[in-house]
Amino acid sequence: MPVARRHLLALAALAWSVRAGAQGVGAGQTEARLKAKLAYNIARYAQWPAQAFAAADEPLRCCLMQRDDPVAMALAELDGQTVQGRPLRTQWGNSTPGCRLVFFGAASERGL
Repeated sequence: MPVARRHLLALAALAWSVRAGAQGVGAGQTEARLKAKLAYNIARYAQWPAQAFAAADEPLRCCLMQRDDPVAMALAELDGQTVQGRPLRTQWGNSTPGCRLVFFGAASERGL
């Protein structure tokens, strides 16, 4: 299995397994930011094949599927950060062409 795919699967498993145990808005926001930072750090070490990007300066696209998810909102705050020399670009919507990272959110986990 390619390295990038293993990293993304590990991220998905971790995000699925970590539950919001803390109560309160502040604690939830902190946890969401930690999860977003974890996703960002994994992306920094993932390796994509050269043909995954059309150009050397093409941004790394992160698609966020659920607007009301705190982790998705925290990921959106990372827009513009650099990942392996590429700017991270977050976008909302349910179309994933060109996306190298995709975040579905907790509602997807419940089958919604």
